[in-house]
Amino acid sequence: MKIWFFGKAYDLDQMTVEDVEKDIEERLKDYSNVEIGVSVEVKPDGYVVMLHRGLNVEPKDGCILEADSFLISGEGYSGFMPEYQSVGTFAHWPLFTHYFDLPEFEKACKRNIQHYTGNKVKNVKITEYTNLLILHARF
Repeated sequence: MKIWFFGKAYDLDQMTVEDVEKDIEERLKDYSNVEIGVSVEVKPDGYVVMLHRGLNVEPKDGCILEADSFLISGEGYSGFMPEYQSVGTFAHWPLFTHYFDLPEFEKACKRNIQHYTGNKVKNVKITEYTNLLILHARF
């Protein structure tokens, strides 16, 4: 099985889950200068990636923080630009926090997983909490 996260496809026939977690953690630290814990869980119908991180703003229903979208897609890391991107960025006052439309980002994420892994993806669900970011891809 192949998974895609933070701009990179991982072949679980060639790497252990622990090696994937470590690689994502190292790449995220290089990108953000912050240590972010990563948990990867392989399921019979897909995979889940959880990022253990803190926020200073509250997530909003139907939206994903722009910064969190970059943590999932890897956009901007070493010049990487994902094949498919979401549209509809907007700012929320008073903190001028940028968000993307969550359903549009989930569609782009689904298309990127299919593009970079070759897996047929049924759906992608992203859940944002103050201390946790979860991507669940179902095949």
